[in-house]
Amino acid sequence: MKKVKKRTTRAKISRAGWLAAVIFAAAAAVYLNSLGGEFVYDDKDLVVENWLIRSPENVPRVLGLTGEKPPQRPVRHLSYMIDYQVSGLRPWGYHAFNIFYHGLASLLVFFVALRLLGRERVFPAFAAALLFALHPIQTDSVAYVSGRRDILSGLFYLLGFFLFLKFREGKRLGWFLGAYAVYLIAFFSKEMAITLPLVFILFDWAREGGEQPPRKMFWGLIGVLRRYWPQYLLFLATSFLLAFYTVYVDEASSREGYYGGSLLLNFLTVARVVVYYVFLLLV
Repeated sequence: MKKVKKRTTRAKISRAGWLAAVIFAAAAAVYLNSLGGEFVYDDKDLVVENWLIRSPENVPRVLGLTGEKPPQRPVRHLSYMIDYQVSGLRPWGYHAFNIFYHGLASLLVFFVALRLLGRERVFPAFAAALLFALHPIQTDSVAYVSGRRDILSGLFYLLGFFLFLKFREGKRLGWFLGAYAVYLIAFFSKEMAITLPLVFILFDWAREGGEQPPRKMFWGLIGVLRRYWPQYLLFLATSFLLAFYTVYVDEASSREGYYGGSLLLNFLTVARVVVYYVFLLLV
C-alpha cells in the first residue's frame, strides 16, 4: 500500500514538473521576438545614460550605503547592472532577462495555485499559470525594458505570498522571515508591492472565516486579526514606514496639481482608467 502511495506521489510530482516546464517554455516563446527590440522611451534614461549600472562598484551607491540619496526602485537598477555585465548596451540582454523573470513569475503562479487549490488539482493550476504567462496584458511589462519594474515587483510579490503559504503550512520562522525579506525586495522594485500584507490578511480571513454567513464574516475578520496580530504588526508597521519614506523622503509621489485642474476631474479620470484596464484584462 505504501509503495502505491509513493508511486502516485512521484507521478504527481513528475506531472507537475513537466507542466512547469511547459509553462516556462510558453512564457518565453511568445516573447522571443522582443529580443530584437531597441531601447525606447524611458530606457534611454534608465539604461543607456545611467552610469550607475555600469560597474558592480556602484552597488553601495544604489543601495544608499554611501550617504547619498539612492535611486528610486534600486532593485531594478541592480538587475540592470547584471544585464550590463552580460550584454553591455546591447538591448538583447535586457530583453532576455525580462523574458526570464516573466517565466519565473509564471512558475510561481503555478506553485501558488497548487497550494491554494490543492496539490492534486494540477491542471486547474496549470491553466491559471498559462493564462498569466500568455495574457496580452503582460506585453508592455515584458517587451519594454523599463517594464522590468512590474516584472520584478510581481515576481517577488508572488514569491512573498508563496513563502507565507509555506509558513502557514509548517509554521517555521524561516518561511516567515523569508516572506518579510522578499516583501522589502518587491517594494523596492515597485511601490505597488506595499499591498502584500493585505493579501496575507485576506488569505487568512478566507481560510478561517470564508464559509461563515455574511453577517458573521466581519467578526471572522476580527478573530483573524486578534489571532495573528503579532505577525501582521511587523508587516503593517513596515508598510507605514515604507509609505512615509516614499512620500516624504523619496518624494516619489510629489505633484504640482490635479490632472484636469481639479480633484473631481482627477478622480473621474482615475475611475475611467480603472474601467479601461478591467476591459483590457477581460477582452
